[in-house]
Amino acid sequence: MLTNNTLSSTTSESEKSQVEEFNQQEVKNRLEALHQKVVIKCKQTLDQWLTEPSQVRYFIIG
Repeated sequence: MLTNNTLSSTTSESEKSQVEEFNQQEVKNRLEALHQKVVIKCKQTLDQWLTEPSQVRYFIIG
């Protein structure tokens, strides 16, 4: 949960709340980095589909 520049999260291992404070620029930088990773993964997936024409046809029609 993000409130007032404070990110609160629960870890699955210890189930203890961790609170980290981020300024707006750091939040923006982290979101941009995650966005770039998603874009790269999407491009890789599309490239993989293009090398398998029958799969592309399935995804377009399906």
